Amino acid sequence: MAPPRSIRSHWGVVSLLFLPFALGAKIPDLHFFASTEGAAAAREAMGARGATSISICLVDGDRFPWEEAFGYRALAPGPGGRPLAATTATRFGLGQTGRILAAIAVLQLVDEGRVGLGDPVGAHLPDFRMDAPEAAAITLEMLLSQTSGIPGTGLRNLFTTRPIPGYAAQVLESLNLQRPLFPPGTQTVPSGDGFTVLAALVEKVTGLAYPAYVQKAILDPLGMGDCAFVPDPGPREDPYARAFDGARQQPLEFANAHGACGFYASAPAMGRLMAMLLEGGVLKRERVLSSEAVAALGRARNPDEPDPFPAFAASGLGWDTVEHPAFSAVGLRAWSIGGQTPHYGSAMILVPGERMGVFVAGATGLGAEEASRIAERVLMRALVERGRIGGMPDPPPWPDCPGPEGAPAAQGGLDGIYASPAAAYRVRPGRFLGTLDLDRFDPENRTWRSLAPDLRPCADGWFASAEPAQARYLFHARREGRYLVQRLPSRFYLDDRILAERLAPAGKPDPLLEAWRETLWLLANESMESAAFIRAPGFRLASLPGRDDLLFVQGPGFLPVTCPREGAPAEPQVQVPGPAGQDAHRLVPVARDGRTWLVRGGRLFRPLSSVPALGKGDGKVGMGPLGLPEWRLIPPGSRGIRIAPQADWAVFDARLCPLGRAPGPTSGDLPRNACLLAVQGRPGTSVAVHVR
Repeated sequence: MAPPRSIRSHWGVVSLLFLPFALGAKIPDLHFFASTEGAAAAREAMGARGATSISICLVDGDRFPWEEAFGYRALAPGPGGRPLAATTATRFGLGQTGRILAAIAVLQLVDEGRVGLGDPVGAHLPDFRMDAPEAAAITLEMLLSQTSGIPGTGLRNLFTTRPIPGYAAQVLESLNLQRPLFPPGTQTVPSGDGFTVLAALVEKVTGLAYPAYVQKAILDPLGMGDCAFVPDPGPREDPYARAFDGARQQPLEFANAHGACGFYASAPAMGRLMAMLLEGGVLKRERVLSSEAVAALGRARNPDEPDPFPAFAASGLGWDTVEHPAFSAVGLRAWSIGGQTPHYGSAMILVPGERMGVFVAGATGLGAEEASRIAERVLMRALVERGRIGGMPDPPPWPDCPGPEGAPAAQGGLDGIYASPAAAYRVRPGRFLGTLDLDRFDPENRTWRSLAPDLRPCADGWFASAEPAQARYLFHARREGRYLVQRLPSRFYLDDRILAERLAPAGKPDPLLEAWRETLWLLANESMESAAFIRAPGFRLASLPGRDDLLFVQGPGFLPVTCPREGAPAEPQVQVPGPAGQDAHRLVPVARDGRTWLVRGGRLFRPLSSVPALGKGDGKVGMGPLGLPEWRLIPPGSRGIRIAPQADWAVFDARLCPLGRAPGPTSGDLPRNACLLAVQGRPGTSVAVHVR
């Protein structure tokens, strides 16, 4: 499906640019070359990433010299609906970029003297507790700088196809079972739960629901009308961009973590927010934040054990970094933040010293990194137009790999298994003397796949592939651990990031491992309209080849944990700084009906062995008082099913791959490999199920 033309033809401004020049008039500051750069970058992303819509806003002081949208936001209602062009009023989910609103809200309370950045969270939010005494030392500043040690983002009902209230209360309850992943204040690891806690704190201090407070104190004063925390598309006017699976439009995504990733806005609306920050907290004589608070937002907060690599360092308050490496390379200081959800991606970069900023958002396949790359190009070109830098910086030179003379030997414990919540890697000797092979584990096929064979050592400590332009790797010693670091070339800088931590040598397998290994755990306390329930509502505890002494949580990553046992939660075995270290949630065993169930990230999972079987013919499935999904085993050889009254239901195979779903009452044939039924009806009712 070819996207329609942008709502404003970009190249149509060419004639407007040269007409005044021909008449001898002064050319207006249209940032023509910045907009040309941005349009090219957006179209490249749409071609390479499959993004269906992108919107960009460039801010220069309190002016908005360029706003433009590309692609199509949705399909018109009805059969064979035509693509509807994205406009600058189109709204996108911001993902974690929305954290900046929580940071501004907290700084407003600091301005008013109602809270202090150094205050312990519990002093203002008594409901905040964790299962460790050191959690009492977590301050508001640690939450804002993402150095609190809170493991990540609560998974339960995070992304759904309808709004689910009470998400913040779920997170606070879940944190009661969690411990800080590392001593508070020592490392920087993304934590959406930290911003959910801050949203709850704002509610406690102000007496207003968090969305209501942000609307009153931030959005209304800035005139940010194209925004919402809970999207409510009308039948005639639906401004929200949709994601697509091929040509099929996906349902509107709801992000229920309002303080962390649950904000939706148009690019021009975010332009007004950027202008306020660039103008020292005021826009059009409307003061939203003190200049001191704005300065505090951008002050680097390096943890006690700073990450030696640029990615996700110097986080400031709310930002990913306040020392963006692309702009540091040209002598400028930039604040940046990015976010993504299953459907959306966005990025915002400000150069306060030049009073310039850019916001980029998109749908379908546009992640935070891709949005940031577009933003970097637009802002860099705008700085060239302003005369602040002499020209577009050349790509950084990819360093040669001097060696092997003088290179460190590929020995001394570099080989082994490296893991993070995102992935697992294996390092082993390569085919040639002094080289290493790097493999990545494929959980779907339960095998190691080659990532970078025959890495040869360089004199600078990095290991290089035989292909000069491919990624390089470093084995970095930090504290008592060793970390796998990857270097990738970016347009304006070399991007170094920690991928994983090396595991301790294999020990003796725990006798309890056999009882836990390969068990299928089914999601039991989340709406069937959540993204997780639609994709894969469960996980397995398994062992990696060569590491029978540990359990690994599959999905979304491959996190190594100790074996759970009565009264002893399974603890993560890695502490990876930066984005790869997030969502290292503990596994907490709980007793239910004489069996052990597991809690992870706020989600409750039941073992497959606890699921009752349906019988052929008529049966009933009782809904509990909360109306949570119920699981049933489908009898072998079943050919069809009928559900009544109104209820949601879905069927899965033995690997939890979805085979079909529908709202009841309905009936239909069953695939031959269907073996699990999930059904969700009104609380306290019974759902009739007939199996044939």
